[in-house]
Formats: sequence, structure tokens, C-alpha cells
Amino acid sequence: MKQFNRFFKESLPFFPQFFMALTAAIAYVYTSLRIPILLGNAIDQISTTGSSLLFNKTIKLLIVLIFVSGICHYLFIFFSERFSISVSRNLRTICFNHLQRLPLSYIDTHSVGKTLDIIISDIDIISSGLQMTVSQLIIGLTTILGSALSIVLLNPTASIVIFVLTPFSIVLTRFLSKNTHKFFVQQSSTRSNESAFLEESLSLEKIIKGYQREKETIDTFNTLDDLYVSASEKATFYSSLTNPSTRLLNNVIYSATAFLGAYICVRNGGLFTIGQFSSLLSFSNQFGKPFNDVSNVITELQNTVNSLQNVYSFLDEDEESNEDPLVNNTLIAKGDVEISNLSFSYNSDTELIKDFNLSASRGQHIAIVGPTGCGKTTIINLLMRFYDTYSGDVCIDKINTKEITRYVLRSNIGMVLQDTWIKTASVKDNLAFANPSASLEEIKAIASKTHADDFIQRLPDGYNTIIGDEGVTLSDGQRQLLCITRLFLTMPPIIILDEATSSVDTKTERDIFQSLDELLNGKTSFIVAHRLSTIQSADLIVVMNEGKIIELGNHADLIRKRGFYYELYQSQYTIVPHTN
Repeated sequence: MKQFNRFFKESLPFFPQFFMALTAAIAYVYTSLRIPILLGNAIDQISTTGSSLLFNKTIKLLIVLIFVSGICHYLFIFFSERFSISVSRNLRTICFNHLQRLPLSYIDTHSVGKTLDIIISDIDIISSGLQMTVSQLIIGLTTILGSALSIVLLNPTASIVIFVLTPFSIVLTRFLSKNTHKFFVQQSSTRSNESAFLEESLSLEKIIKGYQREKETIDTFNTLDDLYVSASEKATFYSSLTNPSTRLLNNVIYSATAFLGAYICVRNGGLFTIGQFSSLLSFSNQFGKPFNDVSNVITELQNTVNSLQNVYSFLDEDEESNEDPLVNNTLIAKGDVEISNLSFSYNSDTELIKDFNLSASRGQHIAIVGPTGCGKTTIINLLMRFYDTYSGDVCIDKINTKEITRYVLRSNIGMVLQDTWIKTASVKDNLAFANPSASLEEIKAIASKTHADDFIQRLPDGYNTIIGDEGVTLSDGQRQLLCITRLFLTMPPIIILDEATSSVDTKTERDIFQSLDELLNGKTSFIVAHRLSTIQSADLIVVMNEGKIIELGNHADLIRKRGFYYELYQSQYTIVPHTN
């Protein structure tokens, strides 16, 4: 019920469309219920009076009524579909906007496939359920009520059948829908797991083929698919019972009404005419048919309710903490960075960063090195405020980053990660993503300095070549060059390069860093690298291990110390003699 209340409030802006659909539905049902009356009158006019004049008038009125009924039904379908589409689009927008406000910790700890399944599949199910509810439930209920009232007014005695047998249909539908719900829950859960595994397999296809794990991957997928099919079959079995069961009861109601109506018609000697009997049969048929639609809606609602629960569970995930309205939102940083007494852990069991202290002056180039898992990238995440749950201070120009809006903070920091991001668009559009106002000449000038221009010019359409998943395929190194070029089109005062050249060859890497000397001039930079050749000219090298700084200094000083950095350097550049 809580989910429905939230859903109702979020759908309120679109209720004018709903009320238009409701009005059209009532008009449609009214005209549909008038048609049997006119047909009955026409039959009586021919069978009793033989008046063709009255018959012709009735037929003409009947044709007009059928035409009006068709228009009302069209308007109902039009507005009901507009309503369901608008509501689902709004819900999808809310989910996507919420996704943008979630902390990076959510992305790091939740499957991409399951998140996609919620935003796309679950909302599609909600849209289908809402459309069916509006289009079938409203018409169904109004038809049931209207036809029941018409039968009572036409012949109260015949209505006894309806009021005696209808509760059985309601009880049966309720029993089946209650048992269907739990299997729809299982179906949704197994579908999410299958989607997550599929997304993971697609992203790791090279690894799977490289290690010849196709059979194991297929087996795992088949296992997940078997669970999904099993849950789906159970849900389908119970949901499929609903329609034929209600149809059976409706046929019983129709037959009983027909038998009783015929009996009354024969016994009452003209007080209940053939035309009225014909109208009674039509009303009885109209009364029974909507029960099938309503039962289908109730079954579909079980799936819709479960999808609503998934969506609102996602929307209940904590967003990044709200910005204090008094925090700095106009900072133009000079580039002084100071980290004091910083401690951080991704979970309460293990502390990753311990009492970390670092100071960087404007224009200084800081290199961060250390073994895998020592906390290098975590420092970058905290500097960017991708995570806020830390103790200590991170300051820019002596202002704590928590006192700066995230938007302003990140507009003063440019970052290139090891994992490249390229969208399906032209090279020019990809490079201008961070600076849409950049001209083609400006883009080419920066691309020349980052050595990206050479391979771009060799592409089929140069800077207009479409790249990405649906365009020209680039190597990992080429993608990294594009990301570096994109960064320097913004020229922020603080630069972060986190393994930004890990996929390019050594010569290109050396050429890039020679060009970066000009691009990084006057800017504070943090360079995370495993290849020590790229950071030998850094002003300060920070050597980390197990979340702590264990050595500080420039390359020459650290080599003379013959400590941890010296061992790292030797491991990369010492040639091990070959032995037979």
C-alpha cells in the first residue's frame, strides 16, 4: 500500500488525462448499454405492432448510437494510453535522475544488470500493468455495474441469478491472484539475476573465450534460466487458471439468466416481451465478459506490484548527502591541496587509508605509486568526493572540500581514469563532451599535443567518424588518448591522471608526458601510475603501502634511499639473467 500511495502522488500531474479517459469510458459504457435496449424495442415494434415507421426511427437512432460509442471508445483508448505512457516516462525519469544522485558506493556495490533491469524492465511491466488497469479495469467495472443495474431495472427477478452466482467468481479470482503473487516475485528475482549475469558475460566475453570458459558460462546461464523458467511456469500456471475459471462461471451465469428469463417470458404472458428478453440476454452477456478482463488485470497487477516494490526499493537508496546552502559554490581554485589525518574504509571490518597526510602546492606534480590495493585510487576518490564517509580533512586553497559543492569542486578538477568512457558519437562530439563550446580548431590543437590527432586523421571520416559500440572500433590505447584530449579541453587547475596511459605503448606514453609538461604547466597534478618511467620527473613521489605513506621524495632521492621505491624500480628495470 505504501508503494501505491507514492505512485499515486507521482502520477497526480497526469490525472487530467486519466479523467478524460474516465469520462470517455463512462460515455462508452452508457452508449453500449443503450444499444440492447434499442434492439429490444426494435424487436417488439416488429413483433407486436408491425410498425415500420417506429422501427426505422429506432434503427437510425441505433446507428447513431453505435457511431458515438465507437468515438467514445477511441477517445478512451487514446487518453488511457497517453496516461500510462506519461506516468511510466515520469517514473523512468525519476529513477534515472535518482541514479545520477546516488553515491559512487552504490554503483560499486550493485550489479549494473540488476539496475538496468529495474529502470527498463520493471518500469515496462509497470507501464503495461497500468495500461491494462486503465483500459480494461475501468471499462470492465463500469460495464459490470451498468449492466447489473440495467438487469435489475429490466427484470428484478432475473437479477437474482447474478447476485447469487457472482460472489463465487470474485472469491475464485481472489484465491488465484493471491497464489500467483509469490511466483511473480520469484520470477522477477530470477530475471534480475539472469540479466545481471548476461550483462557481466557480455562485458567479459574476451576473458571467457581467452580462458576457454564458454561451456561453464553456458552451464551457469542455463541454470539461471532454468530457475527463471520454473518460476515463470508456476506464475503462468496460476495466472492462466484465472481466465478460464471466471469464463466458466460467467457462462453458468449467462445460461441461468437465459433459462430464468425464458421461463418468465413464457409464464408472464406478454408482461415480459421477447424484445425485453433479448435485451436481458445482451445485458447478461455484457455483465459476464468484463469479469475475464478484470481477472486478467488482477493477475497482471501481481506482477506490477512486485515491479513497483523493486523500483521503490531502488528509489529508497540513500542519495549523496544534500549540500548545505551556505557552502562555497563559486570557487575558482588556485591549486593548493592539503590532506590531513585522513582515514577511510569501504567497510567497517578493514581500514584502508590510515592517518594519511599530504600537501601539494599550486603547479606541483605529485606522483602516487605503490602495490595494487594500497589505496592509490581511493585517495583520488576521496579528493573528488566520490566518497564522503571519511575522517580527517581534504582542503583545496585551505577550504575543506565538504564546504564546497560537489559541482564546483569537480569543475575545478579534471580526471582521466584507466577505464575509458567513449559514447556512440563522432570523435568531435566525444572530445567536446566536457567542453561543448570548444571549436574544431581548438580540439585539433589539443589533439596534436596529446598525439591523438595522428590516428584521428587516419579514421574514415576524421573527426566526424562515428565511434563507440555502434561505430568504428578503437584500441584501448586510442580510447585513452581521446580521454586525455577531452580532459585538456577543459584546462582545470587540478589534474588527476589515474593510470591514464596504461594501455598505450611506451614510446607514445613518453611522447604524451613530454607534451603534458606544457599542458600541465602551472597546474597541480596527481599522477597514479605503475610504470615508474612516467613519473621520474615528478616534483614529489608518494610511495604508499597498506593505506599509508611509507616514502616521500623525488626520483633521485628515493633511489638513493634504496627503500621500497627502489625495489619497485628495480623490479621494473632490472634485467634478470637467463639461465638454462
